[in-house]
Amino acid sequence: MISKWLKKLFAWRLSGARREKFEIKVRPFKEKIFRDLLGKEILELGAGAGVNVRYYAGAKFVYLVEPNLEMRSYLEKRCQAEKLPSKILTDQAENLSLPDQSVEVVISSFVLCSVKNVPKVLTEIARVLKPGGKFIFVEHVGAKTGIRATMQRAIRPLWRFWSDGCDCCRNTEILIRQANLFSKIELQEYHQVPSFIARPWILGVAFK
Repeated sequence: MISKWLKKLFAWRLSGARREKFEIKVRPFKEKIFRDLLGKEILELGAGAGVNVRYYAGAKFVYLVEPNLEMRSYLEKRCQAEKLPSKILTDQAENLSLPDQSVEVVISSFVLCSVKNVPKVLTEIARVLKPGGKFIFVEHVGAKTGIRATMQRAIRPLWRFWSDGCDCCRNTEILIRQANLFSKIELQEYHQVPSFIARPWILGVAFK
């Protein structure tokens, strides 16, 4: 009962005015990385309430993976408003229902911090990507040293409870590199971002 209430609350938070204000601040980062999507077949992991749908105009088709059923109505409204050719999937990111080599682009936006098994998710991403396909990611990662790293460790349990499993200490960059699933990884780290706890961020593209 508590879990369902939290998922409903999280869906409301991701669809509300505060999230839109955050998206305005985040837009320069996303516009930098979500480019060259025209005519592409895309898979987005953790599509949430659909805040990224606005960046997919002109895409050939978009699969939107979101296991939180409380997000569904918000996500459907976004897709309808943007007239996006799309399909919503309730898959877990660790076990995607798409066949091998079925999409040209996979997108993850503040999602790998929350999945249960990052190596398995990365394996699934590589599996569904076509040869030459791209995995585009915008993620926050744990601070390496200093006061922020100490704070992240201290609030980690509460942060995970309140943010639907998000781990503010997770070093996603290392996990992506250690997976050895991609031929090339281009990545930049940003510290001047609109978040006090969930920083730094990494923006990158991994090529199959």
